[in-house]
Amino acid sequence: MSGSLHLGTIAGIRISAHYSWLLILALFTAWLATGWFPYTLPGPSSVTSWLTGFVAAFLLFASVLAHELTHSLVARAHGVPVRYIVLYFFGGSSNLEEEPRSPGVEFQITIAGPLTSLLIGGLAWLAYGLVLPSTPLGAEIFGFLAGMNGLLALFNLIPGFPLDGGRVLRSLLWKLTGSVQTATHWSAEVGQVVAFLLILAGIWFIVTGGLFSGLWLAVIGWFLLTAARNAETRAIRETHFQNVSIDQNVAIDRAMCSVLPVVSPGMTVQNLMEIYILPRKLAAVPVMEGEQVVGLITLTAVEQVPREARKHVVVGQIMTPRHQLQTVSPQQPLQEALALMDQHDDQHLLVMQDNHLAGIVSRDTIIRLMEILSAQGQAGDETRHTNHLHKAS
Repeated sequence: MSGSLHLGTIAGIRISAHYSWLLILALFTAWLATGWFPYTLPGPSSVTSWLTGFVAAFLLFASVLAHELTHSLVARAHGVPVRYIVLYFFGGSSNLEEEPRSPGVEFQITIAGPLTSLLIGGLAWLAYGLVLPSTPLGAEIFGFLAGMNGLLALFNLIPGFPLDGGRVLRSLLWKLTGSVQTATHWSAEVGQVVAFLLILAGIWFIVTGGLFSGLWLAVIGWFLLTAARNAETRAIRETHFQNVSIDQNVAIDRAMCSVLPVVSPGMTVQNLMEIYILPRKLAAVPVMEGEQVVGLITLTAVEQVPREARKHVVVGQIMTPRHQLQTVSPQQPLQEALALMDQHDDQHLLVMQDNHLAGIVSRDTIIRLMEILSAQGQAGDETRHTNHLHKAS
């Protein structure tokens, strides 16, 4: 996953940390070293406070990893493949290759995380009582872990999608309605309400003097709001794109752009802009040497080159090289293409057929087709409903 640091592999599952995780690890360490342990430990030195703060913060994020790892292991036990786990500023995320196949499976995968946090919290509380008489320093670390894991479990059980509580709610609604799309819609709606409440609570804390707590709640609320809206979009996507292929003509357009120019790596960025990008309003152009694709040049990469330097900088210097590009075949479903884009944070994919370039597919084009198909689906439902009424009459 782009924007993340590879930490290793556990049970065959890739573990990464988003760069924002390093920032929050540092902030948690500083908060514990200056605002927690100096008041709970008997006269600690500055070095002791900082070391204790780092150990406690690191163990907290190790607990978050255990929470996510349990989700992933239970998912694999039910036959749901797991791509990777990412730690980030908000906590962690287990990236599953596909949605659970039944509400019961989703419930089991979801509830495993909070139960793991409660178990870790209980063990930490037990350890706190055992080491308190002899090692106050260790006791404080265990006490901190016990409290934070308890809060982590309770917070995740808030019924706001995509938190664990929101997914539990979705599994229950899925069981009641028989439709995962309907369940996703309503759990996402509840998630947005919860997100707005957290944002309002954050603003209230800021106004009343709790700047740090208020900012933290507001950021979490904004994150949940974005995630809930994205979850609803994905539900629509999965409904309409299940069996649509990249080269299949859908409505009035194609997802794949097959008539497109190619450029050489030696072309200057200025010529690229003047000849291809601006006249044709292109966002990405393949870069080729002979019959071989060697990279992809995007408008985003071009915009990072200062205007005065575009006469001298060539495409090969700023393109994304071939080995970093993701590819799909014309026969793959759009759903798989979107999942690949999500996994690698890409906006474009090369479409290859028998090792030859067939075209490019972009996220924007797929989303536009999604909207068309959604509208067609609604129109089709209305037509079928009208025909049913005519037949009944």
